Amino acid sequence: QLYQYQRDTLRWCAQFNADTAGFAALAARCSGLRDTPIYVLVDLSSEDIHPLQIPRLGLTDRNAVLARRLEQRYGPSAFRVALPQSRPMPWRLGQARHETCMLAGLIQPETLTPWIRALDPQAPLWAGIFSPSLSTVALAQRLSRQSARTAGWSWDAPHLLLVTLHQAGIRQTFLTHGQLRLSRLEALPALSDIDLVDSIHREIHRLLQYLLGMRMLPSTESAVPVVVIVPDQLRAGCETALQNNAQRIFHFIGLKQACLAIGLREHLPTSGAEQLFLHLTVTQPPPRQFASDAMRRRFFLAQWQQRLERVSALASVLCLAAAGLF
Repeated sequence: QLYQYQRDTLRWCAQFNADTAGFAALAARCSGLRDTPIYVLVDLSSEDIHPLQIPRLGLTDRNAVLARRLEQRYGPSAFRVALPQSRPMPWRLGQARHETCMLAGLIQPETLTPWIRALDPQAPLWAGIFSPSLSTVALAQRLSRQSARTAGWSWDAPHLLLVTLHQAGIRQTFLTHGQLRLSRLEALPALSDIDLVDSIHREIHRLLQYLLGMRMLPSTESAVPVVVIVPDQLRAGCETALQNNAQRIFHFIGLKQACLAIGLREHLPTSGAEQLFLHLTVTQPPPRQFASDAMRRRFFLAQWQQRLERVSALASVLCLAAAGLF
């Protein structure tokens, strides 16, 4: 899928098949966009997120340990990143001598590589390669703060499950105290609205049982807030089928309402929740993502050039103002 983003508005442009003709069509469509930033949002079930604890180390040793762990888990995949979950601080008496991180990467990078190669000869401005899981915390923050009085849930709750319906399937992301712990995309075939609601119910139940079995969710704790973002035409069916119990308390948000809450001016009825993450990727990009610094070099240089131009313009205005005053 190819989208164009401008002034808080997202516009669908085209769809390409994952074959030689599709790669060539994408390259042709983007041939005139050499100086336009390109954001890649990867919404794949092959994305892996794995928790990791490492000793508190100096910066050089820490980077070396994380690089080695990423190599061990994802092999030659270029699309991998370490996500810090707790801020490294000098050790003090009574404090844990470890740091918690999450390793994220694509287990099947060959799914994405042909698309990147199709555009690489044009040397585009790669802004980065992102995934919905990397922007889920920002989405939860925006939605929670926008409806703070009526939401009944908080983005930094001890446990929170965020469920979004995408064109690619159902994505469930589990947060603890505002930190990413798990994110999964379950691909779905084309289903009727009734079957789709049943699938959402089944997948939520399955994941909650998994979290209990892995002891990521204490069985003695109060019910977990489950925030479900679905197209407006499915909301009534979900509210009927998904009932609160001792394990979970549901909160439903229509997709159109969610778009407005995060600042997206128009809702695309033909797209799923990926439009929320596309907007956040551009307006509030996560600090870590899958593209390497070498891949993003032209984007960094373009950003610095824009900043220098703004500083120069501001300096000229101040000089003219000073000349007029004195």
